[in-house]
Amino acid sequence: MQDRPDQRELLETLTAFFEDELLPNLDGALGYRALVAANLVKILARESRSGVQSQHDAHLHLADLLGEPVEEQQAPEESTSMTHALAAELARRLDARDESLDQAQTWQVLMDITRAKLAIVRPGYDSWDSSTEQPQDG
Repeated sequence: MQDRPDQRELLETLTAFFEDELLPNLDGALGYRALVAANLVKILARESRSGVQSQHDAHLHLADLLGEPVEEQQAPEESTSMTHALAAELARRLDARDESLDQAQTWQVLMDITRAKLAIVRPGYDSWDSSTEQPQDG
């Protein structure tokens, strides 16, 4: 167990340094690169807060969609590799135009996974209402 400051506090301190001290004093290419670095630190902070849960949820959604069993006690590393494998299987089945996939459920699973990813890498974009663009059966 890590004592204080913890990961969240370290990332918050680094973000404050970039935004309050470094960025106001830089311009041009170096200022831009520092801005990119500050945004990367923010992504890391959000990833540390919700990335594991997001990955787990994606795993559950994909497994349910594809009719695959889910092991309850998986290590995060195993869940990540299984999620990638399930996503690859879904891509294969979509490419093959597998008609056993429920189109509405597939759309919803893909939107849920995408929203969770956007909440980490680009907050605000995850609130887009996709209901007007949901594919229609037929």
